Amino acid sequence: MEPIDDLPAHVVAMIRRRLDEVRREHDIVILHVIESGSRAWGFPSPDSGYDVRFLSNPASMKPAARFPISLPAAGSSSGTRELAG
Repeated sequence: MEPIDDLPAHVVAMIRRRLDEVRREHDIVILHVIESGSRAWGFPSPDSGYDVRFLSNPASMKPAARFPISLPAAGSSSGTRELAG
């Protein structure tokens, strides 16, 4: 995970510990984590918590797995193009 510069070190450690617990409990790979809630929007109150959201995959999924999506090609009603992430 990337460093989080604007949060106290003990808060970052707490968030990372909880994410690790979730990862182990649900056998997932956490792909990306973002801050969410009032702190992310820049208006925390004194009693604001630390909210995060994350994207994950099952741990059993191969890291290089790709899921193609076929869409009509630009400007064509019959051709398709493949998008894969």
